[in-house]
Amino acid sequence: MPDNDPHANDPTPPTEDQRVPIDQAVRFAMALHKQGKLDQAEGLYGDILAAVPDHPDGLHFLGILHYQRGRVEAAIQSIRRALAVSPDYVDAHNNLGNIYMEQSRHAAAESCYRRTVALAPQHIGAYNNLATVLRAMGRLAEAEAVFRDGLSISTDFYPLHYNLANLLVQQGRVEEAVQHYFHAMVLDPDQAGSKVMLGIALMTVGRRAEAIAHFEKWLEAEPDNPEARHLLAACSGQAVPGRAPDDYVRCLFDRFADSFEESLRQLDYRAPQWIADAWHSVAVGAWAA
Repeated sequence: MPDNDPHANDPTPPTEDQRVPIDQAVRFAMALHKQGKLDQAEGLYGDILAAVPDHPDGLHFLGILHYQRGRVEAAIQSIRRALAVSPDYVDAHNNLGNIYMEQSRHAAAESCYRRTVALAPQHIGAYNNLATVLRAMGRLAEAEAVFRDGLSISTDFYPLHYNLANLLVQQGRVEEAVQHYFHAMVLDPDQAGSKVMLGIALMTVGRRAEAIAHFEKWLEAEPDNPEARHLLAACSGQAVPGRAPDDYVRCLFDRFADSFEESLRQLDYRAPQWIADAWHSVAVGAWAA
């Protein structure tokens, strides 16, 4: 097969005269699914379930595919069927929780995540998910305890640090949040959120010189990054544009597009006041310089 064949890495389908074990068919369907070939994957999941209606993997992954295509209730029903067959299916509990969380069905999500943690006490992602849903429900002390439970198992999962830091900021404990934003940035240097929030947190607690140095270092590493350039100008008071540049606004909205409504809810709709307070702090710092 030529090297430039666009289908060179496609999974090889079985021929008609081959009797394929169901598990092999599931792996083939999953490979199609992972490659984004949803029509083919869905058809094969259907064939698998026609042959074995209670196959837990077939039901679980078909549920995920349903959700990707916007069929929320079909997704939930399919994954719940998988769990009826296999009650200890850890990933199915976690993914069902993710669906409930994205649909703001927080109590149902909490139940799924708690079951995931009970079945897999080392599942770091489930701790993060459980704490996140508790935070969304306003149960901040419980959320913090779960974040810290996760960190007691592993300190190397950056979402735990990042999301705990956001919770601490929400409680006004910004100095504590700084260290967790820093850890998140170190663990995943390509993730912009922790870089943004670390600099803002440093400014908030009066560590302006550190914030400027942080944004300078970021801009040096990524000279074309609009967030680094804009935030450095805001902190330093140098080369401040008359308004936020278009590329910065696009970058900001792209990053928050998927979580905008949830962010508003967690901020209790006080964003305008927070922004005013933040810019007042920047202005005071600029005059003090």
